[in-house]
Amino acid sequence: MELFKLMKNIEFSEGNHGHAQVLYADANYRALRFSLKKGQKIENFHAHSPVQVVVLKGTGVFEGKNGYQTATYNTLILFNEDEEFSVRAENEDLLFVAVMHGSSKVDPDHAPVRG
Repeated sequence: MELFKLMKNIEFSEGNHGHAQVLYADANYRALRFSLKKGQKIENFHAHSPVQVVVLKGTGVFEGKNGYQTATYNTLILFNEDEEFSVRAENEDLLFVAVMHGSSKVDPDHAPVRG
């Protein structure tokens, strides 16, 4: 069992693009926490496995193959394998976690980060 505190040690980036932090990565799972300030975006996110997104805080506009959806905290969004998506923070900061299948070639820098 692994335990992660999702609302601790949150980092933001300056500029137009949000920040992605690897929480965990191994051959089975990858979990990334995204943090976007109001107005920031992440464009053309692409994974070779299905992606499950859980919005932790704020409101974001997610765009996938079926168009746009506004999602607030406490929302689960599912993207299909190889589905490209983008997201932008609307009127407030946005935090979400994306979980997907891992890779047998995990980068050593993707060691678990525990809060």
